[in-house]
Order: sequence, then C-alpha cells, then structure tokens
Amino acid sequence: MRKLLFIMFFCIFMSGCDAEEEKAENQDLKETLENLTSKEMSGRLTGTKGNELAVDFVENSFKELGLETFQQDSFLIEYPHKFHDPNKLKFDINITLDDGKTIELERGKDFLESSGFTDYTIKSPYTLDINDSKLEEAFIVLEDDSDFQKAFEESKGVLIVKKELSRTLGMDNFDKPIIQITKETYNKLKKSKKGQIEIASSAQEETIQAYNVVGKIPGKDSKKAIVLSAHLDHVGQVNNTIYSGTIDNATGVSVLLNIARQLIDYQGSLENDIIIVAFNGEDSGLQGSYFFTDSIKGKYEHIYNINLDSLFDGPVDLVSTETEVSQELIQDLQVFLEDNGIKTNIDLSGTIMSDHSSFLHHHMNGLSIGSQNVMKKIHLPSDNTIKDINLSFLKNISDTLMKFVIKHDNNVYKHEHINEHEQYELTAEDEKLSEEFQEFQEFQEYFTKGLEELKYNEYKLAEYGEEKKLIIFEHLSYTFENLNEFKSYYPGVKFSPIIDNYSLKRIWTNKLNVDTSQFEVNKVYTKETSPKDLGFLGLKYYSEQDSEQVLEITISISKNLARDDDNSENIIKEIKINEQLFELNFKSESEPLRFFSYKQEVNNEFYTVTIAKGKEVVIEIDGASYAGIKSTLSEKEVENIIQNNNIVEIVAETLNSF
Repeated sequence: MRKLLFIMFFCIFMSGCDAEEEKAENQDLKETLENLTSKEMSGRLTGTKGNELAVDFVENSFKELGLETFQQDSFLIEYPHKFHDPNKLKFDINITLDDGKTIELERGKDFLESSGFTDYTIKSPYTLDINDSKLEEAFIVLEDDSDFQKAFEESKGVLIVKKELSRTLGMDNFDKPIIQITKETYNKLKKSKKGQIEIASSAQEETIQAYNVVGKIPGKDSKKAIVLSAHLDHVGQVNNTIYSGTIDNATGVSVLLNIARQLIDYQGSLENDIIIVAFNGEDSGLQGSYFFTDSIKGKYEHIYNINLDSLFDGPVDLVSTETEVSQELIQDLQVFLEDNGIKTNIDLSGTIMSDHSSFLHHHMNGLSIGSQNVMKKIHLPSDNTIKDINLSFLKNISDTLMKFVIKHDNNVYKHEHINEHEQYELTAEDEKLSEEFQEFQEFQEYFTKGLEELKYNEYKLAEYGEEKKLIIFEHLSYTFENLNEFKSYYPGVKFSPIIDNYSLKRIWTNKLNVDTSQFEVNKVYTKETSPKDLGFLGLKYYSEQDSEQVLEITISISKNLARDDDNSENIIKEIKINEQLFELNFKSESEPLRFFSYKQEVNNEFYTVTIAKGKEVVIEIDGASYAGIKSTLSEKEVENIIQNNNIVEIVAETLNSF
C-alpha cells in the first residue's frame, strides 16, 4: 500500500512539474502577445503612435536577444509608406426615415465600411426589399448574405448585417459602397422599411516613412540566406473600438522572437545567414515586404522565406503559389511539421496573400504558415484575447521550425518559376497587380533618389505621378562619416575625438523634427539645427592599432533613472563604481559580456548610455555593408574603461553641451 501511495504521489508530482515547465517555456510567448495587444499599441496601425511602440518593442527584443543588425548600425530599415491618416478619414452616414426622423450612424459602433473612398458622396433612397422594382436606384439593406450577389450587382450600394464589424484598410476597392451594419442598426431601419441614406466619405493619401525591423544571425556562407518573418502591424482602431490583432499577427511575432531566441542559443554553426524580419505595412498592402524584397534581390544566390501569419491552433496551412515556389521546400516542410504532430494542408492556389507574396513577386521562394479557418477570426474586435491562443501549439511551431532550419541548413532550394503566360492567359486582376508592383518599384526609386539629393537638415514637398500626389522628403536617420560635417550642424556639441587609443570615425543620429504645416511644392527647406533635436546619438571609435576593433557609445533619451523593464532571458548584473550604478548585460552565464549601460540625468533630462567594445564584423553584399560587434568585453575591462578612461565624465561633457 505504501508503495502504491508513493507511485501515485510521484506521478502527481511529476505531472505538476511538467505543467510548471510548460508554463515557463510559454511565458515569453505570452509576454510578447500581451505587449503587442496592449491598449497603448491601439491596434498597431502603420503610421500611428501604437505602431511606433510596436516597432520599438520588436527592436528592443532584437537587441536583447543579441541579433546582429542587418543594415549598417540599426535594426530599423525605413521605407516610404502610403498612408491614410485615420484622424483625417471621413465616412459619415445619415438616415432619414419615412416619418422624417433622422438617424446619424456612428462609425465603428453602428456601421463600418468594407472599403473606404478617397472622395465619395451620395444621397439615395434605400429599401429592404430585394425585389424592389426600383432597386437599381436605391441602396439595399440585407439581414444576411443570401442575396448579396444580386444586391451588389443591381443596387447602388449594400448595407448588410454582420455579427461583428470587420476592419480592413482598403481604399477605392469597389465602385459602390459595401457597408457592414449591426443588428441594432438593421432593426432601426426595418421599422421604416424605406427612407433616404446620405453618405459622405473622403480620405487623403500621404507618404510617410515607416520601418521594418531586421536582424541577422550570420552564417558561414554569405551567399545563402533563410528569411524568417512575421508582420507586426494591424488595422488600428475606429473611434473607441480597438482592433488588437492578437491572432493577426501578434502570434506570428511571438513565434518569430521565440525561434530567434532558440537559434541564438544554438551551439552549432549554420551555413545560411538567418535573417529575422518583423515587416510593417502588411495590412496596408504588403508595403514593408515589397520594399525589403526589392532591396535584397540579387544579394544572395539562394534565399527562401518562411513567413508566420495568424496562428492560434492546429492544423495549419502552407500557403504559396505553385508556379513560383520550390516543391521540394514545400514537401520537406510539410513532412517535418507532420512528423512533429502538426497537421498540415497545402494551398498553392496563390489566392491568399501575405508577406511571402513579395518574395514570390521577385522570384524568390516564399511561403506562409497560418492556422486553418482563420479568416473568420481576424480583423474583428473579438481578436483581442490570449485565451483563444493555444500557447503550447505556438511553442511547438517555434520548436519545429527552429529544428527545420538547422536540419535543412545545407539544403539548396532552387526557385522554380514557370512563365504563367505559357500556362494560361493572365486575368485582368493579375495584370493590374503586376502594374501596381511596377508602380511601387518606380516610386521607391523616385523616393530614394530624391532623398539622396537632400542634406541632413533639408526637406521638401514634391508632387509625384500624373495624379500629383504630395510626397514629403526628410531624413529619418543620418550617419556622418565626416566629423566636420556633424560639427557644421552642431558646433556646440562636444565629444572626445579619442578615447584611449580609439579614434572617433562615425556619428549617427535620429531624424529632425521639421515643420510640415506649410509647404511650397519643390521648394527645399532648411531646418535650423539645435542640440535639443538629438534624442539619440551614436559614436563609433576605431582602434589605431587594429582597425577591426571598435568602441561604440550610444546615448538615448530615457523616461527616468529607473531600470528599464527587461523581459528577455539575458542576465543582468549590477555593479557600482564611484557611486555610479552600471548594468552588465550577458546572454548567458557561460558567454562573454555583451555590453554595459548606465543612466544619467543632465539638465533635467534622463539619458541611457550603452557601451559596447569588440571586433567589428562586416559583410559586403553587392556593395552594401552590414556591421555588428563581436564583444570582447570582460568585467575587468569594464572597470578599466570606467576608471582609467573616465568614460562617465566624457559622456557627461557631451550631454552638458546638448
């Protein structure tokens, strides 16, 4: 009996341990989901403050994981983004019932458009009768979608009841309105059955600069790359209704970061460069991935993309286009997923678009992994909770893809492009999509060239295309390779040209805040520079004895002197030298110190100072340089830098000159 009781107790104890271990393994996935779906990020629409917070979160996560930058000294790669400011968007609906009573519908609460319009106004009768003899002169109000096709073809527009109001960012997608309404709104209209509807819609397109977040784990062969990606943006909010996008696509980003963490911790070597990308602008038309894929085409001999989009539970779909993707890649991945308990369906119809589509367009292998039957769950206010997410499933996806990357590291998946014109005649929709891609490429070239013509503190407004769309050209970040050029803008800012035997060679800084309220087209404006503009400053020093050895100091404005929240698995050790508290950042107990940092208050401003030292690793790909630092720091050397080189005093002198 005692033996039996012991066995029962042991089984219960081990079961509890397994549950606790699983909970701990899933914690980082949960924390990422909670961060990206927070109220502060308000749906992460590209071009909004919430999206900026999401970009910052992912960038900081890349730093904490120890990824290398993909381009120069930043994880952020900017691109021109076509944007409709939600604060300037207008879509008003007023209803006049037969009895003369008027109803003003509230957008986001009573109704929501399926597509916006840049310029649309109409006043028209409405009817609830699908067989109305004057249907072609009226809007039709539908209780369900059983008669939708007839209604859309024959009426001036459609109001249709939906259980939830789905949010998309399309603009001018249809030649007539399709408007989702709530059941309550329908009941109000039903009382009258007929009346007048008045719609006024407008939106202004502008071009802003947005960011993809890109990091890298370098492989031994810089001619081959695997791109692991997920989009960080979503559709924002409408009035007080936030579309949090838990499934779409906080889940994809959480898995992406988890895979990156595991690959960083992997003790073996990899042949391929592993590029980790959080794309922006996916829900605005794949804009971030279009720009990225165009910029890297031809830089690798072999490259493929695995994109993560909208995961909540199994089974999953592998989505791509049959004429553009390696069948071997699809088959290998399907087998690997199935072998790890993930049921998988393959959809190569090309009808489902995500960021993998940008790779396919540029004739690179690309595919997306997403949960099956997910469309009915996303772009809805109800996609706002973690309780619907199977965290163990996400962890299994992460573990499986990490193992797939390692096992198939030596595989070369050749891109298979079949000329579609030889198979079938392109549809009008295909031709339109191809034209849109070409237009986007031309715009990128135009924007890049225009930016290159401007100095650091110059900006201008220009007209683009036959429609004369207004484009703002301004530098979001800038690297000074010539120190005299920096001094010409900031003559009062002091910095030490030499620290120990390291000489300052490069300075980089953030964008200037420019006044764009009043512009003359094609006139170049000059911003008066001030040290107050410097919310971020990077200083890179190179050793006089060994040009590969660098000392890097970055200074950024902080909220306060308190320690920043650190949800990473990095190890932070605090030390105090000369009454100043420093934080040493280790990836693990068995690995070298990555960097150290401290907080400083100057003139009522709080700053975070981060210092790294080591060998600069630079890879040249088609003339572009991608740099990172392989740390050589030790605790003893940190003390030496602080005490013998007076680093705190040197930085303080710079800060006092701001």
